[in-house]
Amino acid sequence: MDLFWDFDGTLFDTYPIMVKSFEQALQLNGVRSSKATGLYRAMRQGSLGKTLEKYASENQLDLQGLKKDYSNYESQLLDQAKPFVGALAACHENISKHGRNFLLTHRDDQAKKLLKVHGFEHLFTGFITGSDHFARKPDPASLNYLLQKYKVDKKTPS
Repeated sequence: MDLFWDFDGTLFDTYPIMVKSFEQALQLNGVRSSKATGLYRAMRQGSLGKTLEKYASENQLDLQGLKKDYSNYESQLLDQAKPFVGALAACHENISKHGRNFLLTHRDDQAKKLLKVHGFEHLFTGFITGSDHFARKPDPASLNYLLQKYKVDKKTPS
């Protein structure tokens, strides 16, 4: 079976790092009243980008500056991200059944670095990351690229 995996919140538990980075970026910009649960919920229900826009607007902050501050903090913490229990085993099991794993994420090539560090990289046939500059999901361009490049049969049950 061909499986298409997201990185954040699916293979790796990165949301605590994302929330901490967001909180630190807000504090750097003088916002002290954010609650971790609210940030987490906003990112899970929407996206990081939409949450950055929301908090920048609500607090009259420069969006680009907030994004930069967030990215700076996150890049310092991301190496601490760990895979979810069972994620590596699930990828191995798919391979053992003659399946293929593909990564489809908005995160840049840091995702591939973490996959390598934690022993996942060789279990993936193909990758699309933010570094590939496809339109963001749910736009199907990145998925269609992988389907075509690796001749994935869309009719095969998944």
